[in-house]
Amino acid sequence: MRILTRSTLLALVALLAVGVLACNGHTERTDTGGVNLQIQTFNGMPLTKSVNTGASFVQIGTLTLRSIILGPDIAPGETSDISITTYQVTYKRLDGSGPNPPPYVNHIFGNVPVGGTATFNNLDVMGPAQFNSRPISDLFNENGGFIRETGDNFIPIEFQLTFFGKTISGRDVASNTVAFTITLTQ
Repeated sequence: MRILTRSTLLALVALLAVGVLACNGHTERTDTGGVNLQIQTFNGMPLTKSVNTGASFVQIGTLTLRSIILGPDIAPGETSDISITTYQVTYKRLDGSGPNPPPYVNHIFGNVPVGGTATFNNLDVMGPAQFNSRPISDLFNENGGFIRETGDNFIPIEFQLTFFGKTISGRDVASNTVAFTITLTQ
């Protein structure tokens, strides 16, 4: 078994440090793309929804995404167009009791041109996986029609919606998160 001398060990550590620092310089370079994604407007959603009538989806009627150019001195090109890939909705009970429904993630295809907009109609923001999970499933007539923790036959829930995509040049982009409240009822 050979033992390394102190000077050999110090030389190996120095080489390792130079290699790490050299790699680090490359990983800090990012493509800003010159754009940001923003949920500009949304409307046509219910204020209340009965879980015992109609389809087991909640939808937004119309939603518009906008590509925002980040600065007046930035001249992004077509590689800054944003391809939308998915959106996610997370939920927060506003009654402060018990579990939240599981997140809703949906794949979606769309393109937001640099400095432009894209509009989506009848966008699902809650589906069967959320309706069939607690606490929402408590509101079904066959499950008693009331929330176990509160005894209420309704539950106010804050929906938090975010879109995700990529610029054509490959930069990951996430929109701002918007929140709105819908009361789910028996």
